[in-house]
Amino acid sequence: MTYSSGTNIKDITHNPGILPILLGPARLITSQHTLIHHYKINSLIDEFHLLTSQYQQLLKKITVNNYQIQRTDEYCRLINYTINIIQEKINHVNINPSRHKRSLVNGLGRIIKFITGNLDAYDGERYEKIFSHIKENELNVNNQLKEHFSVISELISNFNSTVQDIRFNNEQIKFKLMEIDNFMKTYSNKALSDSIIETLSLQQLVFDLILSMFQDIENSITFCKLGTLHPSIIGTHQLLEELTKLSTFYNSKLPLENILDIEPTIKVTCAIHEDEIIYFLKVPLSDQLEYSLYYLRPVPTLRLDEYVTIFPSVNYLLKSNVSVIPLSDNCNLGNLIHCNKKLISNQNAKCETEILKSESTKQCQYTNVKFEDNWIEQIPESNQHLAIFPFGDKIEIHNKLSSEISELKGIFLISRDNNEIFYKGQSLHSESHSPGQPKLISNLKFEILDHQLTNVSLTLKELNLRNVNLNQLKRLEPLEPLDLSLFFTPSIWTILLYLLIVAFVSYTTIMYCKHANVKV
Repeated sequence: MTYSSGTNIKDITHNPGILPILLGPARLITSQHTLIHHYKINSLIDEFHLLTSQYQQLLKKITVNNYQIQRTDEYCRLINYTINIIQEKINHVNINPSRHKRSLVNGLGRIIKFITGNLDAYDGERYEKIFSHIKENELNVNNQLKEHFSVISELISNFNSTVQDIRFNNEQIKFKLMEIDNFMKTYSNKALSDSIIETLSLQQLVFDLILSMFQDIENSITFCKLGTLHPSIIGTHQLLEELTKLSTFYNSKLPLENILDIEPTIKVTCAIHEDEIIYFLKVPLSDQLEYSLYYLRPVPTLRLDEYVTIFPSVNYLLKSNVSVIPLSDNCNLGNLIHCNKKLISNQNAKCETEILKSESTKQCQYTNVKFEDNWIEQIPESNQHLAIFPFGDKIEIHNKLSSEISELKGIFLISRDNNEIFYKGQSLHSESHSPGQPKLISNLKFEILDHQLTNVSLTLKELNLRNVNLNQLKRLEPLEPLDLSLFFTPSIWTILLYLLIVAFVSYTTIMYCKHANVKV
């Protein structure tokens, strides 16, 4: 029923005992590809030290007279500030080895120090092999692709090219310092001052460029420690270019239709090797099939005069046009959901599979549930509320224009929309904004047979049904007549005891008879 206030209340008192909720389209991750790039930062540090040294040389020339000092004061203060900031960032980049999460020694006997937390052993060994390979032959692209990794050569080239530009500018500054020495001998004070200002301006530009590079490096290390992709590691445009190159090799296993959906699924790991920072980007490769991810939630249903429900053995399932795959846990949610193949469950899920495939509960078992009171609980997966009113109750619906009171008895699915709903004087609030959609089974003319019921009954009092984990309760079979022989199986000692008793009784009887004959 839909009220004038806009609130939708669906009576689901007679339902299959479970509510499938569609969480969204999903892909099954079957493998991965690793993108890698690395920077030698010592070359950048060397150029910074050279530039700083040249700046110190220029300062000595500025102190000749007050006219030069006044004109250059603002430049010097900015450059001094920039130098201090750069030095701080260099100190941050030189990470203390004792803080590294893990160290691995590759085949060349060199140590790779990983700075990313929660790195499993498999990834660590794989990254070690990749690094060893690219140190031996970084240009063997075909072999890299076969091993499911590739080097982002353009990023490395851009970094090296920028360092080369800084080196070129340092050479130009060196010549300008020589010109200033000549000006000090032959030119006027103003001409000398102009040359100094020009040199300071160039130095400021180069310092700013170095600062920008170290800022990106520092940011990249910060996000690497969190395992999170960031533009300081690789920009969105550059990432799209690299993935586009790979899509042909992997036969379009990379969903490039929206790069923003892919970025959150890429896991980043970083390492330090001597003067190099190495970035490993793990890109998930998905199955070609398109899936839908479902969450199965227990819901009470009325059978005769009692309530029963299904407690599924698995709560999450992937459904395609050809199959249903049970999962042990939820996937990485987003606009495009990614489910790792490691989540595939071996649990018997005939009940859950039949529910999604044919809207049938014939393979399911039901558990009797009793309630001591009415209550309402939230379904965060669908931004709705489940009203469990076995004894009947009221809710109030308010909006800016009107208010209504609804009397309900049974099981109801409530969508708040933009209204305020009050139950027992308290407002119902949604704590999430999940895009999940409940999929009510259209065929409600189902019959729960006696053999589908377990011999277990649960009494619930304000207990969220989603937290009841019974792992698909098995129906208890009727007790068979008790076989007492199972409890009285004689042992060898018991048999010997019986024989001794019989022998003793026989001996006593014989001796008694002989004694009686003698008297006669």
